[in-house]
Amino acid sequence: MTPSHHQKGIIAWFANNSVAANLLMLSIIFLGLMSFNQLRKEAFPPWATDSISISMTYDSGDAQLSEEGIAIKIEEALATVQGIKRVTSTSNAGGSSVTVEALSSYDLDILLRDVKAKVDAIYNFPAAAEKPVIEKMTALEHAYSIKIFGDSDRSGLQAIAERLKVDLLAQPSISNVVINGKAEPMMSIELDEQKLQAYNLSFSDVADVVNSESATAISTSLRNADKVVRLKVAEQAYQQQEFANIPLVTLDDGSQILLGDVAKINDDFADDVFVVGRYNGQPGIGVEIKVDDNGDVLKIVEQANNIVSKWQKSALLPQNVVMETWNDGGTLIRDRLALLVKNALSGIALVFIVLAVFLNLRVAFWVTAGLPFIFCGTLFFMTDSFTGMTINEMTTFGFILALGIVVDDAVVVGESIYTTRKEQGDSIESTILGTQKVAVPTIFGVLTTVATFIALANVEGGMGQVYSQFAVVVTICLLLSLVESKLILPSHLAHLDTHRKPKTGWRNIWPQIQNGADNGLQWFNERIYQPAITWAVNYRYGVLFGFIAIFILVVGMPTNGGVRVAFFPDIPGSVIEANMTMQNDASFGQTNKNLSTIELAAKQADQQLMAEHGQQGTAIDTIEVIGESDLSGSIIVELDESAPYGLNEFARIWKLKTQTPEG
Repeated sequence: MTPSHHQKGIIAWFANNSVAANLLMLSIIFLGLMSFNQLRKEAFPPWATDSISISMTYDSGDAQLSEEGIAIKIEEALATVQGIKRVTSTSNAGGSSVTVEALSSYDLDILLRDVKAKVDAIYNFPAAAEKPVIEKMTALEHAYSIKIFGDSDRSGLQAIAERLKVDLLAQPSISNVVINGKAEPMMSIELDEQKLQAYNLSFSDVADVVNSESATAISTSLRNADKVVRLKVAEQAYQQQEFANIPLVTLDDGSQILLGDVAKINDDFADDVFVVGRYNGQPGIGVEIKVDDNGDVLKIVEQANNIVSKWQKSALLPQNVVMETWNDGGTLIRDRLALLVKNALSGIALVFIVLAVFLNLRVAFWVTAGLPFIFCGTLFFMTDSFTGMTINEMTTFGFILALGIVVDDAVVVGESIYTTRKEQGDSIESTILGTQKVAVPTIFGVLTTVATFIALANVEGGMGQVYSQFAVVVTICLLLSLVESKLILPSHLAHLDTHRKPKTGWRNIWPQIQNGADNGLQWFNERIYQPAITWAVNYRYGVLFGFIAIFILVVGMPTNGGVRVAFFPDIPGSVIEANMTMQNDASFGQTNKNLSTIELAAKQADQQLMAEHGQQGTAIDTIEVIGESDLSGSIIVELDESAPYGLNEFARIWKLKTQTPEG
């Protein structure tokens, strides 16, 4: 046998240097644990934007006028632009928005430049239309919802929501906050025609004065070599009394006629758009926190909870107003991380038990101990310094998928080392030889699996972005398993004693279990497996045609409906949403009526299902009504965790009771 110092290569070097192997293992585990806190957590991986949005505000009063004046002209101008996959537009009484989707292989920056050039060249937009806003679309995902409701008017609820928004945006991880069901504030001035005539004033006179007296701040500066004096003139009126004090006319005696003398000033909300908000049957308004590609949903939820707790414990809320949190976007990733930890621990335990039954206990232990090295190493390579990935639903799925794959080559190497040492003696040379025996086949076995997942990672389009998440994670795990099984495991098994004397007494229980398992495996091999192989070889053509028939049957099942095809399974949750869109000629009063009808139908569906299941009370935890335009609205229902019926069952009854509302 060749002495160990004559055996060259990295495998022999690590087998002879256990300190280096242990240092490599502990360093990677430490770096992985430190990297975990640096990785962002989000429910779902971000989708790279492939669309451009063009929005124009045009108070036309009619959706068709907006379409003809803006959307159609933009669509015609973009007809000759290269790199466009699809153009869609939406128009309403307040303007139009056009979405331009790029081809998957086309540079979005080039397309943005070309689109902007074409839109800027349009010269016949309506005179009252504002300038178009052209930008890349950014994907914002839901993170958290905060509901403010109670016995209060809209102005009070909206003022609370605005203050809460300021507090939330002051947090370091929160950058996107939207107020749902928000009405635009408006100061309305109702002129008294008789008083105008008495002071010889016209409507245009009053309008000119209001515009001139309520202007934005004007600033300038006076400067020389010694000092700078900054001057600022601010006449912008904000409050109701400030508008009332605007002077219209100065009489001969020096007295002034104020705006409040000839008009009634109302601090109200814009009435040109229908807005309604209810939460559990009470007036309410919602504050939604969203997360972008750079956000961490767990940090966002934590900071939002701190703000809400601060508001609830202090005197910031009126006594008749309640603030609640809802629809926690961090629940999914927290549950998935908990599942990952649970599966990892149970998987490690099962792997150890199975290996311990059929292999040496120390071999089983060190094979299992390689899993923390592999997973922590993968976390380290997921950081922004390498692949720039996040902890999300797909990457955690990749970890779970890799759990049963990465130990395969370590099992083969460990068994080879154990057998070689038992046959040729417990020496480092035997350890190196046992590793090198299976090094090439195990490396190529892992690389063929890596090639499969790399192919998944290179799929183009939106689905490709999803596939790549777990494919990259599994690929990193597999490559690290090669490092662990070829460099670290041999060092740990270099001092394995395969010639221990049989133990007696209670210490002999486990060897007896191993002998029983080995005898059972040998019986299966001799009585079932080998005869089956012999039969298959003797009737090879029949076996071949049988497998071909099974293959054809399996391939045909998705096409004939035997197996439904879906990228994600339809797993009912606890939240259901009904969206309503009215005809163009419908009134906002009918929209409000229909929203109330659908809300009532949801409550009736709940009562019917509770009665069918022999229970009293309600299974609806929360029900929210949102209307932010004259022609559309939504109702969101969340069921209690202890609901005796499922979401699909509730949706079916709700739909039957709602039917088709008028308009």
